[in-house]
Amino acid sequence: MKVKLKNVYYCDCCGKHTLTKFSIINHESHCTLNPNRTCRVCNNKDKACPMCKFSELQLKLKAGEIEHIMYDLQTEMKKYWAKKYDYEEVY
Repeated sequence: MKVKLKNVYYCDCCGKHTLTKFSIINHESHCTLNPNRTCRVCNNKDKACPMCKFSELQLKLKAGEIEHIMYDLQTEMKKYWAKKYDYEEVY
């Protein structure tokens, strides 16, 4: 029988875990439960970004300010990209 001890790295914000330190450092910088996150969609430059709005809602949920989230992120992202790149939604 073989026994291996391995380091497991956890996200301080959401609890996600992985076996590689690089992966969790990368994840934490963009985690939607991290109040100091860097948005991958707008780089924190656009207040109308759906991902930033979703992150705010998740933080409110975690803090107990709201009970549940009624937000369709996929639909909002499609609308955001359509508006940003000035094309009509095909879906």
